Amino acid sequence: RLHPPNTPRATMGSSPESPFGAPGAITFDSLPLECQRAVIDRLHWRDVLSVEQTSTHFANLVRNDEHMWRVRCESRFTSEELPTLAEDEATTWRERFMRSVRKGMKAVSDARPLLVCEDNTVVHFKRFEEAQRRLEGITFGDVREFIAAERTSPTLLVLAGMVECMAREPKVQPAEVVCMLRDSGCVAGGKSVRLTQWLLGRLDPSSPFRLRNEVVTHEGSLEQLAVDNPRLFEVMLRGIKYEVRDMEVRAIGPEKKPWWAAIGTQMHIAQAA
Repeated sequence: RLHPPNTPRATMGSSPESPFGAPGAITFDSLPLECQRAVIDRLHWRDVLSVEQTSTHFANLVRNDEHMWRVRCESRFTSEELPTLAEDEATTWRERFMRSVRKGMKAVSDARPLLVCEDNTVVHFKRFEEAQRRLEGITFGDVREFIAAERTSPTLLVLAGMVECMAREPKVQPAEVVCMLRDSGCVAGGKSVRLTQWLLGRLDPSSPFRLRNEVVTHEGSLEQLAVDNPRLFEVMLRGIKYEVRDMEVRAIGPEKKPWWAAIGTQMHIAQAA
């Protein structure tokens, strides 16, 4: 185990030559450069930033390693997202990485309050559209880390993240989105949602008027909708426009029994006794 400088260290062997008083102590700074880079490559970006604060040598090594940050960008962003990232005004790969991550964190933080609601709560689509607007521009990696991997993410927030991935350019294939949800351990991926649309009625050739509005309902788990009906996510991104007169969405969950149901149950038990 490696320890940052100026902290207690594990000991190995019995070498009397230890500048910190511990026999055979191994510090990160004493490792060969190749070993140091191998350790850094295995750290999450959050850990890299945290350890930067403990060692000047580590900070200089990380901040000046453009190759490492480019590799991190290539592993986090899709091949379609990288050209857009390269157009950023930032001059280094580290700055591009950090700007994108901060933008994604802020977007998810801003959108979350709009979509936090109990199951079976009807949410008008204007509210969902506003949350979608706040998420605009986040990357596939942001959806994976800040939405899917978060246990507390509400179902509708996961749905909005999927819409951002599958409907906005650059698009991600449905199979990749489903694999991402499963690999992230996203509980909401198996939950169901219901989208209700009110569509403009068709023209009747025998009448100068339109027929009554049509009501169309789409329901299924997030993973099921991604595979069986990927075009639905494009409809959700487009929102209430053209032939769509209105929409509402809800996360489906077990129905809550009213408070008087428990009273009725207790009365039946009392009568039976």
